[in-house]
Amino acid sequence: MLDFAHLAIKQLAFNRLQMAVENYFGHSFRQQIPSISSSYQAKERCQIAYGSNVAFIFSKFLNTSALEVAKLFATFYTQTELHQKDFAIAIVPPGVVQLQLTELKLASWLQCLPLLPLILANVPLPQHISPLKNNLVFAIQYAYARCYSLIQLAQKENLIVLTEISANQIKSMFPNLSTPSQEEGILIINHPQLLPWLNYRQQLQFCHQAEYALIIQLVKVVDELCCSPQLNLNEWAKTALNLSRAFADFHSHCQIFGQTNAQTPQLAQARLGLILATYVVLKLLLQVLGIFAPQEL
Repeated sequence: MLDFAHLAIKQLAFNRLQMAVENYFGHSFRQQIPSISSSYQAKERCQIAYGSNVAFIFSKFLNTSALEVAKLFATFYTQTELHQKDFAIAIVPPGVVQLQLTELKLASWLQCLPLLPLILANVPLPQHISPLKNNLVFAIQYAYARCYSLIQLAQKENLIVLTEISANQIKSMFPNLSTPSQEEGILIINHPQLLPWLNYRQQLQFCHQAEYALIIQLVKVVDELCCSPQLNLNEWAKTALNLSRAFADFHSHCQIFGQTNAQTPQLAQARLGLILATYVVLKLLLQVLGIFAPQEL
């Protein structure tokens, strides 16, 4: 099931952590709010984790070491319904509790990412400190326009079927989704089921580090959009440029058409899903930056 309540994975991790803390330590400790930090790595696989100081906070009340508290808390977490298919839990000495995102949850997140504009239709615009350099603006616009052209090419070659759905249609499909009204439609890949993000081992289809690096940037951007909206213009520009560079690296190393589609069509479709996700997120970043989003250059 798609989770629209927490499109930022950092928010979802914090929610899971808070629920576990209340269930384990009791509601009387609700005011003890743990902090959460992000960790992203793109090597052979995506490694997305969120660390918390919860064990250090409660070690003071329990008069025991943070490492021991972390181990007990992790054991409790794995034995409750909170331990679903979202995060695996690990302990990092001297007592950091780490929630590690599963690939199954990451696939579900990628699937619903095109609906992000509905959730973040009222993203606050940053204060414009100084004009952005033309070469930086062009790099972001070029990546955006390239995403759009690749999606259109894939549709012309019948690799995918694109559908534009309105906000009202989304609301009728998902009545519990609370979104602001907007006139512009949402572009999605019309697929009878979820896109083939996962292989038969329930792991992501992807096989190149550039794919994982792009996914990491997408997760980081959405985490920042939802959890750090106070970033200034220059910080958002750097974020957009990092995503644009990750896409450029992905585009140069990861083929879609021709032999790739003929031999591994599911990989080609998953890569197109990544391109659509990048297109959606770049469009939002251009909106935040106050820059025109061209469909061709």
